[in-house]
Amino acid sequence: MCAASWTWSERSAGVARVAKGRMPQAPVPAALHSLESAGKSMDDVAAITTHNPFAVNDLWFAHETGVKLADMNAYG
Repeated sequence: MCAASWTWSERSAGVARVAKGRMPQAPVPAALHSLESAGKSMDDVAAITTHNPFAVNDLWFAHETGVKLADMNAYG
């Protein structure tokens, strides 16, 4: 989930498929697609909460998007 000061009409959703066995990679293209659909970029995102059960998901997301791990899931 990406939180920012958007109006309802600016919200978007993204869906992505990755190769079998590569599920930790799926949130990256989905998030980027969602942002692109809303006319936004990672620079517009104020908070990132992934709700992923495994650390590897967040590690991959941070690596691929340039987001600092310390800026992710700041509220638990």
